[in-house]
Amino acid sequence: MDYTTLVGLRTVDGSIKAWLNNSTIPSTTVLEEAERYIYSRIRVREMLASTTGTLGSATETIALPDDYIRMERIAFTGEWAQELDRMDPGRLEAMYRWDENGTRLEGLPTAYASIGTILQLDSPADQDYPYRALYYARPAALGTGNTTNFLTDRYPRLLRSTCLAFANEWLKKADEKQYWLSIAENEIAQAQRESESEQRRNADLMVFTR
Repeated sequence: MDYTTLVGLRTVDGSIKAWLNNSTIPSTTVLEEAERYIYSRIRVREMLASTTGTLGSATETIALPDDYIRMERIAFTGEWAQELDRMDPGRLEAMYRWDENGTRLEGLPTAYASIGTILQLDSPADQDYPYRALYYARPAALGTGNTTNFLTDRYPRLLRSTCLAFANEWLKKADEKQYWLSIAENEIAQAQRESESEQRRNADLMVFTR
């Protein structure tokens, strides 16, 4: 399974149009929608990415990467090594501290909340702090320059069933759409279980070997 095959003509074995024997299906759009649907729900190791940077003095936000989906862990490194706690925005704001002039008090940030395209911290930094973040990233969309990815390689049934769901939506076949979506959701759940099981095994191995 690859991009060229998926968006191929009805005569191409393995194409979206061949699966439904319909040459009018907008395969490129269907594939794009299928990928967005999957990435909004699945969290597996292939989607993990990391980034580093420095929180500047008097700064209270960190810009999120363009491919950001969800933060897994962010921590300061070096002398001030510590992990930041994830909080909801309302609880984070309740932690803000102010001086008598209404100016935010600076300090070592200890918590964050994801708001729009930034991480909001509980306090502006009182100095520069290097950090490292581990997060779930949105993979690059399949296309002519990116013909395969972990979905086509490891989870072809998930990609196929999701494509068929959205193709049937375009065909206005609601029952067929729901049938294929139910298969896709089961595939997502199975992928999640496999990923979580692998992470638990790795954690157990680390404890055992210490």
